[in-house]
Parts: sequence; structure tokens; C-alpha cells
Amino acid sequence: MNEVVNAIGTAGPAEIISAEGLTMVYSSKNKVRALNDVSLIVKKGEFVSVRGPSGSGKSTFLNILGCLDVPTKGTLSIDGVDTSKLNDNELARIRREKIGFIFQSFNLLPILNAVENVELPMENMDIKREQRRERAMKLLHMVGLKDRWDHRPKELSGGENQRVAIARALANSPSILLADEPTGNLDSKTGKGIMNLLKDLNKNLGTTVIVVTHDISVAKRADRQLFMEDGRVQDRTHEVSVSEGLNKALNLSKDICKKLSRAGYHDVGAILKLDEGQLKMVKGLRKKEIDNILSKVKRYNMGSEGPAVT
Repeated sequence: MNEVVNAIGTAGPAEIISAEGLTMVYSSKNKVRALNDVSLIVKKGEFVSVRGPSGSGKSTFLNILGCLDVPTKGTLSIDGVDTSKLNDNELARIRREKIGFIFQSFNLLPILNAVENVELPMENMDIKREQRRERAMKLLHMVGLKDRWDHRPKELSGGENQRVAIARALANSPSILLADEPTGNLDSKTGKGIMNLLKDLNKNLGTTVIVVTHDISVAKRADRQLFMEDGRVQDRTHEVSVSEGLNKALNLSKDICKKLSRAGYHDVGAILKLDEGQLKMVKGLRKKEIDNILSKVKRYNMGSEGPAVT
């Protein structure tokens, strides 16, 4: 496995997603490698964000995790089930019973009202009509739309439509929620409300949530932050938290913080004790940046930026 799994630790019985060596190559005039040897473990109840530039492989990655696409190479287990050994009907059952999908464009049926849209995933389940309606109403109440149950999508705001979509994703009590840019079509205030709702569902129901986003403020709401580039995944959770801590303590640029973090300097106290020779050994640091660090460390230790951290 690559560095992602190593950063997480050894998989245990609480894992709900286990991917190893996932590779996706699209055949065309020039073969496109959308995913490149991605390995990942997600524990039950985790809230994970996946961020990266357009074309980095985020949507492909999410589609494979949701059993919508089959990788060219590699294995994926969902809740202990090796999906590579399943036929189309068995994969459909995994999607229906284990996974809830939330899309940027909501994907609600315009001719159905809110409660009917939420009922849809339950129609292929062994659930009586009255029970479907009762559960759909409870879910709409959970997402704050109990009084809007009879409204069609065009009669609802963007945020309300996304709440209906979340309720629909929860219809079959999935273990995993996969959200593809869930705030992408919403204003910042409404988007924050949607993220609050997803965090509450994660905390109160224990649902595993994986959110793909371009928005760094959305990504930061997750317990673990993954970054995709050129079909590869990096776990930047520790790096981000370290960068924020160093930035707050020493007012260093994010780029400098990342370089220090990658060199193994994860503690503010350790940074304060570095000399010029040690800093020169940090890969990627330029002389101007080294001088900047030494200057800020000197001022910090002299007390002009607060007491020294030991």
C-alpha cells in the first residue's frame, strides 16, 4: 500500500472501506489514467473530505467507492465485502443497502414532491407503502423539512432541495454517505448549513461520510483531509493542522509551514530551536525563507510575539 494507508495505521475490525492499488485507465486515443495506485482505509464513523483540482480524479474515485464504476486494477472492500467478486446485481444491492449518494445537482425528480422523492430508494426494498411514507416523513423532519413534504423541487430553495436529497440518501439507513460537491450550487451561508447537517448526521447516527469538494473551508470540516492530484491521494490531515498551528504561532506562510511539516518538524517548540544549518537541510526552503523563519523565531523567543514555546 502507498503512503495514505501508512499514515492512517494498520486496518482494524472497524474499517468500513478498504481500497488497495485502485487504478482507473480510460481507453481513448491517448489512455487517461484517472486513478493511479490509490490505497485507502476508512474507519466506521469517520468524516473524510477529498479535495483537489479539476481533473485530479476525485469524481472517478468517488464513483469507484460507490460501486458505480469498476476499477481497471485493484481491490475495494465495503464493510468486509470484496466488491471485485460481485456481479452487477450484487453490486446494485451494495449500493442500495450500504451507500447513500448526495449530488451537487440534487438529482430530484421534478414531478415528485419531497416525500415522494425520499421514498424512491425504498421502493425496491421489502417495505410496505405505509412504512415507506412514515420513514420518509421522519427523515424530512430530521433535515428540517417536515412542513415542506408536499412541495416539488421547483417550489423549494437550493438548500431545501439539498436537504431533500440528503433525506433520500438516508432512506435505506446506509452505512456510508458519499457526497459529490454537496455545497457546490449553494451560497456560503446555505452551504455551511448543509455541512452542519452532515456533521450532525455523522456524529449522531455514526454514518461514515466522504465529501468531495473544491472548497477548502468545506474540506476543513472533516476529521481527515485527503488531497488528490494526478490520480494520486495524499493524507494531509496532520500537515494541515500543523500548518495552521505554525502559522498562528509564528505567522509563517502556508508554503513554508508545509515544507517544515514534510521535513518532520511538526512541533512549534522544535521549530523554535532550529538553526540556519538545520533549516538549510529542509528540502525546498530557499535562503529568503530561511532568513524569514530565523527572524520570526528570534522575535518570538525574545518575547515580541509572545512567550517561547518549549
